[in-house]
Amino acid sequence: MQLGLDGQRLARVLVDFDLYLEFESGDTIALSDFSINGPRDSATGALNVGFGNIAQGLAALLQLIGTTCAAAETNDSGDLTVIFVDGTKISAPHSDGEAWEFSGSDGRHIISGPEGDLSTWAMK
Repeated sequence: MQLGLDGQRLARVLVDFDLYLEFESGDTIALSDFSINGPRDSATGALNVGFGNIAQGLAALLQLIGTTCAAAETNDSGDLTVIFVDGTKISAPHSDGEAWEFSGSDGRHIISGPEGDLSTWAMK
């Protein structure tokens, strides 16, 4: 399922118990455990991020502010993939709990719950 973030720039990165990506449209993605692979032209390997190293995840995501999203989608297993035009890839696999959450500025909500069960709804 496409999230409709293609062509949108990342506007802000927020931190709480999760890390939040906010795009210029106001759409947001909340991430719990995820990995980030650096841009194509970087020697940076994958960084696995969770609550224990949230500061490292924040540092990696802050570098993406202003970068355009090339694709953002989820699959039937509840895994999320966000790819930016510079080649940076964020992967959030499903988990035993809530792995990630998408909140669209148009009222759409998607949550990857336990075992990747996707809950979707729209608020008006």
